[in-house]
Amino acid sequence: MAVTCTDICELKVCQKMKLLGGRKAMTKAVTWPYVKTMDTLAEWLHGGEIVFAFGRKEENTEDYLLKLLEEAKKADITALVLLTDPEHACQITKR
Repeated sequence: MAVTCTDICELKVCQKMKLLGGRKAMTKAVTWPYVKTMDTLAEWLHGGEIVFAFGRKEENTEDYLLKLLEEAKKADITALVLLTDPEHACQITKR
């Protein structure tokens, strides 16, 4: 049985996550978890992954996030989870 984004969001540990977009993909299967540690995603992804990216203060710029989203779309990932503190998450949702 495949794990979906909906399944992940229903986990107790994930209940504080806030969905910012992509509601239509919530039932899409997750093929692999990936933690972003490199500057680029493209060479490491093959489609269907859930990518966890750490939203450090210096990276939470509009340009950085747009580049990350463009790479994620091109790689056909299932989900992008931006791990950041609530102060910076609020700034992101206003964009």
